[in-house]
Amino acid sequence: LNQVQHPQQVPLPHPAASRTAIGEHRGGDAPCACWIEPDSTYTIAMPETDEGHSAMITLPFTFSLFGFPFDSLYIMNNGFISFNHPLYVYAGVSLSLESHPMIAPFFADVDTRDSTPAQDFLHGEVFYKLTSHALYVNWVSVGYYNEHGDLRNSFQVIITDGTDSVVPGGNNISF
Repeated sequence: LNQVQHPQQVPLPHPAASRTAIGEHRGGDAPCACWIEPDSTYTIAMPETDEGHSAMITLPFTFSLFGFPFDSLYIMNNGFISFNHPLYVYAGVSLSLESHPMIAPFFADVDTRDSTPAQDFLHGEVFYKLTSHALYVNWVSVGYYNEHGDLRNSFQVIITDGTDSVVPGGNNISF
């Protein structure tokens, strides 16, 4: 809250540091700031849907959200992951940790039931990849309610146990 009320200037990287390409990260204590492109190791999280969710995903690690440990979650079509149970809403809910623990990289009325023709195999899908220390979730070229595909968005969340180098510096969440 203090940073919101009194923004801190973000330190610029050392001039010798090079910019990274999409899908790479700097390592060390630098934030990920990356997009990990889904490949054949990813799984489709759910069929085309409007207000859907994945089956419960059991994590092979314990994920800590503000000190609350979680070992399973649901991927929600509407741009977030939910920890205690699936949520069938896209707006108008409290984001309090006690009632609805979630992480939302893009909380919106996502609709993957696109009625426009597909351009490629990654057309309006939600994918995930689970490793021993991290979960990657990618919403790829998704549309919006009601089956609209004229405007699309792609976004990602990565959660880790804090030891995976994809989210460096001991952090455990990256958008």
